[in-house]
Amino acid sequence: MPAPSVDARPSEQDPSVVLAVGRLVTSSGERAPAWVTIRDGLIADVGGGRPPRPVDEDIADAVVLPGFVDAHAHGALGHDFRSCDADGARAVAAHHLAAGTTDLMASIGTAPSAVLERQLALLAPLVRDGTLVGLHLEGPYLSPERRGAHDPSLLRLPDLGELRRLLDAAAGTLTMVTLAPELPGAAAAIRLLVERGVRVAIGHTACSAEAARAALADGASAFTHLFNGMPPISGRDPGPVAAALESETAHVEVIGDGLHLADETLRLVRRVAPGRVALVSDAMQATGLGDGEYDGRTVRNGVARAPGGSLAGSTSTLGTSAMRLHAATDTALPELVQLTSAAAARFLGLQRDLVPGTPANLVVLEPGAPGHALRVARVMRQGRWAVG
Repeated sequence: MPAPSVDARPSEQDPSVVLAVGRLVTSSGERAPAWVTIRDGLIADVGGGRPPRPVDEDIADAVVLPGFVDAHAHGALGHDFRSCDADGARAVAAHHLAAGTTDLMASIGTAPSAVLERQLALLAPLVRDGTLVGLHLEGPYLSPERRGAHDPSLLRLPDLGELRRLLDAAAGTLTMVTLAPELPGAAAAIRLLVERGVRVAIGHTACSAEAARAALADGASAFTHLFNGMPPISGRDPGPVAAALESETAHVEVIGDGLHLADETLRLVRRVAPGRVALVSDAMQATGLGDGEYDGRTVRNGVARAPGGSLAGSTSTLGTSAMRLHAATDTALPELVQLTSAAAARFLGLQRDLVPGTPANLVVLEPGAPGHALRVARVMRQGRWAVG
């Protein structure tokens, strides 16, 4: 692809920038060829065919999608949102941005209460300045039986006093909490969180389908990485997976790195729950680095495991997982947009679909080596090229 002719930022003479696009794909369909007008960091207009005026940049050989929205990531480059400082958190966001994630929610794993309060307070300014799209507590109110890589000595029952302190520390930036609804006190915790505007996800749970449905009735609205950290579905004991799939409204996270779920399983979930399924990375601190030991977790051949052998998050970005899924399963690009941005954006209350008035967040895809899959070549965030 030729170097960009402009930095895609408005000039004094003309406040808008027009891009000519080979193929523009959104959740509602696609146009080829197409054009996009950007003004003040927002999409001003889009259309098919010939642009309305001479273009500022021609990327007619590429595919353009909305920027990816990753609502579940723990870190990268050796940094973990549970322990990093603000500079480390910015480095994590920049790494994921380079792979196409223009909206990243920071997931903080189970930790002592004082640590959670500290990290929420530390990361809250990064939500307010737009570096992060929100904060997610994955724990500490999780099932010991389905804890995965979470430290069992730090798991505890829901406590409303602790929750209020955590909410105060986050100062309005706490977006989601994952908990196990079968724990004593979980129902009251769900109601408190929902009253305070926080989304509640069912996860790391050994609950029955009935308990999951009761949690949804109490206000829970999502399932954290479906199938992982919960019992498998069976004929006589369907469990939380069945509750997630039979719901008509619950948001469903899935990890698409090819390790946490078989592609056949992911295909079934997408078929049963169209429009409600979002890919997440669940990226841990080794993402972007090589094999090794990371805070007691071992990464071998790119697979992270806790001491007991359970998977301990992913070492893939959402962009890497999305391109893998597209190549491995021939997932149509409009559905890939649903999985990588549209579903998560709806769940988080964001406007992210490359329509007028939305942020100019987009990903440019190009073919890799001859005969290879598409790859993320360039990334624009709020009207400026962040990568490429």
